[in-house]
Amino acid sequence: MARFRRLCVDIDDWGVVVGGSAEYYDDSQAPHVATAVLTDSDVSSRSRYAVLDILDQLGWPQEALAFPWPPDIPSR
Repeated sequence: MARFRRLCVDIDDWGVVVGGSAEYYDDSQAPHVATAVLTDSDVSSRSRYAVLDILDQLGWPQEALAFPWPPDIPSR
């Protein structure tokens, strides 16, 4: 399975970093399978290169665990 990440550093008109995120893709489907968004404290007063480095260090997220719904749970 081929996997890749799209790392995004969001900047404003003056080049100040205002956000950062990573989208995770694999070859099992077209849209991304997960997104990681940095908090304000992760990007505050950091350069775009430092934020990109933080995003690059993020590992692949844990895949969702199977959760079978038991048929006997009453609906609300």
